[in-house]
Amino acid sequence: MPASIASAVDLRDAACVIRAGISLACVLVSGVAIAEGPVKPPTEADRLFEEGRGFAKEGNYAEACARFTRSFEIDHALGTELNLADCEEKLGHLRLAWRLFLAAADESERSDDTKRTQFARSRSDALAARLTEIVVTVATPTAAGLSITIAGHAVEPAPVIRDRTEPGAIEVVANLPDHAPFATTVTGVAGASIPVLVPVFGPAVVKQLPTVLRRRRSRVQLTWGFGVVAGASAITSAILAIKARGDYTTTADGPDCERIGDNVVCTDAGDAKLADAQHLADVGTVFAVGAGAFVLGAAVLYLTAPRDRVVLVPSA
Repeated sequence: MPASIASAVDLRDAACVIRAGISLACVLVSGVAIAEGPVKPPTEADRLFEEGRGFAKEGNYAEACARFTRSFEIDHALGTELNLADCEEKLGHLRLAWRLFLAAADESERSDDTKRTQFARSRSDALAARLTEIVVTVATPTAAGLSITIAGHAVEPAPVIRDRTEPGAIEVVANLPDHAPFATTVTGVAGASIPVLVPVFGPAVVKQLPTVLRRRRSRVQLTWGFGVVAGASAITSAILAIKARGDYTTTADGPDCERIGDNVVCTDAGDAKLADAQHLADVGTVFAVGAGAFVLGAAVLYLTAPRDRVVLVPSA
């Protein structure tokens, strides 16, 4: 080899060695800088995610799903969503897992994450084949207050609703305020598509206000009147009886009378006072009898009062 060519080769080799040395130095320096930089502490979402992974490895999917769910609520991370979807599938919650994989596929597709998009799509497609598709056609999708549930899951009203759920007995319910609800039950088969029509709702149902039977007001008022008179008569009777007993005792123990054994002997004036006391007691007895009569009459009036149907109107 000519000397000039050999010198050129040597120089080129030397330059390569120098460049390699510089590159290696840069890598080492960069590595040192990274190692010496601050390490970001794990967040609560990270901690819950790792706990979920641990439970999933142990086969405890109930606890794993609980951790993944809480982590996903804190940090809407795509990896957490995929792990949660896989966990829910392990628990047999096929519809929920399908929806999670489908959402994860859409999110990863928007971020151009091809591998995760393909993975999530394949898992959602596999789950879709195990579910029943319900196609609901709604005759009045814009009716105010319309609500629709499929297998207990609320769906947004639309002219055509497509939803998937676990096979078996699937109930579709549509409710519209002041109308009789529409409900039907179909039997779902894995991979099948079942159409359901929600027809036009019938006329509005007129709500009947609650009613009760009450005794006629006029008769009740008359009963209260009898009761008041009976009460007044009873009070008058008691007052007269107390007054008569007091007058009798005062007269019998007074100067006009003398007690001899069980008898009371009085002067003419004393006898007159005793007669007045007795008369007062008789009047009290009359009032007592009247009170009893009015009480009995009030009871008869109340129990025999005709009943009228009264509408209960709610008030604030």
